[in-house]
Amino acid sequence: MKSRIGIAGILFVTGALHAGVNRWTSNGPYGGLFGGFAFHPTDSNLIFATGGNSLYRSTNGGSDWERLSIGGAAGFPGNAVVRIHPRNPGLILAASSSVFASTDYGVTWREIFRPEFDDWDAFYDMEFDPSDPKTLFAVSYRNGVFKSTDTGQSWLKKNKGLTIEPVPGFIEIPQIEVSPTDGKTIYALLASRKAYKSVDGGETWQYLPGLILDEEEHVLAIDPSTPLVMYAGGGDGILRSEDGGQNWTDLVCGCRPFSLAIDPRETQTLYIAQSTSMKSTDGGRTWQDMNVDPNTTVGVAVHPRKPNVVFIGGFGQGVFRSVNRGKTWTQVNDGLDNQIVERLAASPPDLRHVYASTGKLLYESSNGGTTWTLGALSQAPDPVQSVHDIQVHPENPRRVTAAVSDPDRAPVAISTDAGESWKFISPAPNPGWVPRIALDPSDDMIIYVDGQYDNGSELRWRFMKSVDGGDTWQYADRGLPNRRVDVVTVDPSDGDVVYIGAEDGRILKSTDGGSKWKRTGKGPQGAGLTDIAVDPAEPDTVYASHFSGIFQSADGGKSWKQRAPFGGGFVTPDPGNPQTVLAGGWGGVYLSTDRGLNWSLFDPTGLPPCFVNDLLVDQANRDRFTIATSRGVFSYTRKTSSGSPVIEQVIPAAGKAGDTVTINGSGYGQLQSTSKVLFGSSEAGTAQSWTDTSIRIAVPVGVRSGSVTVAVGSKSSNPFEFIVLPAAGNIEPTSGPAAGGTRVTLIAPSSVTGSGFSVFFGSAVATDVRFVEPNIITCTSPAGSGTIEVRITTTLASTDVGSFTYQ
Repeated sequence: MKSRIGIAGILFVTGALHAGVNRWTSNGPYGGLFGGFAFHPTDSNLIFATGGNSLYRSTNGGSDWERLSIGGAAGFPGNAVVRIHPRNPGLILAASSSVFASTDYGVTWREIFRPEFDDWDAFYDMEFDPSDPKTLFAVSYRNGVFKSTDTGQSWLKKNKGLTIEPVPGFIEIPQIEVSPTDGKTIYALLASRKAYKSVDGGETWQYLPGLILDEEEHVLAIDPSTPLVMYAGGGDGILRSEDGGQNWTDLVCGCRPFSLAIDPRETQTLYIAQSTSMKSTDGGRTWQDMNVDPNTTVGVAVHPRKPNVVFIGGFGQGVFRSVNRGKTWTQVNDGLDNQIVERLAASPPDLRHVYASTGKLLYESSNGGTTWTLGALSQAPDPVQSVHDIQVHPENPRRVTAAVSDPDRAPVAISTDAGESWKFISPAPNPGWVPRIALDPSDDMIIYVDGQYDNGSELRWRFMKSVDGGDTWQYADRGLPNRRVDVVTVDPSDGDVVYIGAEDGRILKSTDGGSKWKRTGKGPQGAGLTDIAVDPAEPDTVYASHFSGIFQSADGGKSWKQRAPFGGGFVTPDPGNPQTVLAGGWGGVYLSTDRGLNWSLFDPTGLPPCFVNDLLVDQANRDRFTIATSRGVFSYTRKTSSGSPVIEQVIPAAGKAGDTVTINGSGYGQLQSTSKVLFGSSEAGTAQSWTDTSIRIAVPVGVRSGSVTVAVGSKSSNPFEFIVLPAAGNIEPTSGPAAGGTRVTLIAPSSVTGSGFSVFFGSAVATDVRFVEPNIITCTSPAGSGTIEVRITTTLASTDVGSFTYQ
């Protein structure tokens, strides 16, 4: 995932980063990927926006937004498309791997149809028949076109005459359009790179040979006032048809649109979203740059009731709004917590200066995360295309090094004024891109980079080293495979010892500063290595994070053992207390207080379901944490009353009644005496052992999942989450009130994989879904009646868990 600087593979910074007390809080950076919009037909202030696995709603015309959840841990199952019933605007449908319906403007949802695809697939586009809104059409990637005649309750394939097999390597989203005046006339652009037309409501299809789709993005739009006029776009530009798609004329625009929209009243006015968003007022004959933002935009939509209002969705910067048909634009991102932040860095002397990289954009905060602005590398008028990695030199924090990709710049950027200005250097001739950089924590003029270069006959990955801050470079890849390097870590106690993780999962080690490399012992298998960290007190102890789990070596990499089933984010020991190891992954931050042997979920209070990629720890106060997540940047301050006991870890994090758990922390006293352990409000019995830092005690009978606390005299510890597992079966409890609201623990038969996690109680969707382990999930039951089946769904699979009875 990242190269690291600082001690033990994690950046420790001094100073008070903005943080909540005993809860995670966030102030952005807001934005992220957005490509779809839906407008309510009678309430012009009600707008929906989709991007990635996320669905948002605005009730004030887009000024601010709130995230909606369909029970998924990611907020929404898959890349969804949202459509509002044109005659019954109280009904909203959303389609992805399933079709969902809401009758309360998106607050709650129920699944109304789940297709049985031949292979993994989803609905990528869906449209109502405007003349008969009970009828809808949808298109999938691998399974072609579907039709519903009962408002989405059931669907049938309609593929007669279609070639639906996707072209290998062609992954663009298929599209379907229905004529605004004739619901029998439908157009479909498929992943087979072919365009089709039906004039009988989808029963049969005719190939449109005049529309040649290239290997790039493609879009389709119908003129609402003259439906025979159509526009199609792709990597070769924009085409126009005036005869319903039979013949096409190239409109010279010099563009490669991701999205195209037509003004519903002034239909000669067109908008396109691409790397440079453009507008035409003469049906595409001429085009003007709208100067939205120099970074790529991927979606554009015109408000149907207020066509002077136009929305554009950015690839990383969220949503922009114009109220004057594209003349000026305002970023409207309040509440859009869809920014995937991959890496963090901070300047130790400037205690509040934080850098956050999304893999495309670089954000900076000068007040510890309270507010964020785009860094100079990502600012107009000439931003770099992508920022892949960012490192602050620990001995000279005004010196910052970044790995970037841009066709017009060298791939390594260096700033000597804390990111205000940058110079670009190339470690080797004919550079491609540099995904990873690393600094030697004992000598920050030593820089390692991995990059792709063109040697004239092939593209080759080269690993390089500079000992003078980037002025000169030498190759350091003797013994390395011609593979991308995903992780670079320098031993904090010995700068000559360097570990790298290749894209195929191999871990290699150098003991001479990169002159020679040797593969370590058998560890994680296959692609998915995201971090490597070295114990600062025992440098032979090395940790590796992989999507299959956390691994540990006690002999400098000669052999490895898997220590946890989760991973895919960061891993690091605390240099102030190397017994403590922190790791990130799906669901939050995980903590070990015994050098990785046992793990528990760190307090998730305030943290939404997300993936944790990176971590900063305040060096002056190691109870302060800042994390990079798939929902932005969050901060946390752990605090207890003076002299109060502190729980740092409960091992295991989940167990059955009667199981023994170990509670690690401080301030418990040497004897139990009148002190007690509470599981919720239930007091546990006599401890098996009790010391000032550790308690072993049995889980009492009859308790439910909730918080564990330790009470010593009149003082209580911080609450720490503990999950009570089913005594039998896979659900605990197996019943609850008809009104819903029961906290339920589920055990899946195996680790849940895929994105867009959802839990269904029958057709109703659970809320507040959280992962404790890869196969242990907690959620809150929806309202219901009778005995229903509970299942866990992702974009890849659906797993039945068991039955739940409403009382």
